[in-house]
Amino acid sequence: MNPEPSARVFETPYSNLLTQPTLSGAIADLETLLSAAYPQPQLEPRVGTWSNVQILGHLIDSAVNNHARFVRAQIPAHLTYAYLIVPGYAQNDWVNIGQYDSRNWAELLALWRALNGQILHVMKHVNPISLFVPCIIGDSEAQPLEAMMIDYVGHTLHHLQSISGVSA
Repeated sequence: MNPEPSARVFETPYSNLLTQPTLSGAIADLETLLSAAYPQPQLEPRVGTWSNVQILGHLIDSAVNNHARFVRAQIPAHLTYAYLIVPGYAQNDWVNIGQYDSRNWAELLALWRALNGQILHVMKHVNPISLFVPCIIGDSEAQPLEAMMIDYVGHTLHHLQSISGVSA
């Protein structure tokens, strides 16, 4: 039997977008996001910023990177002096290399849903002790895995709102 998700409240850069800034709130909001319908938005490039397809590509890149972080933080062999220390990633380079503007919206959406379905599963089954593991990404300050999970869902919601106006 899995323990109940934590009810600890965290203030992160994106936690204010969640229904509740807790792990259980983030899990509920991610479930809502995964079940939402996302019609294909206007695909015209935006001047000086990412297109809607590139934003979805960024969310795919974010899912790939964060899934690895969420798993590694639960494996003692990946910790250094009880910390998870991982590099950040060059978001613009990832989006450019991914060439998302040349991809089909429905295929990208299916990939995003599949990756986030696995992230949701990991979040629901996280080792409760691992929630306290301090994580350092790039040159950021350490934050517990639980706060990273909460912020991930808020970050995802932030970008999905810019594409389609969806909210949790």
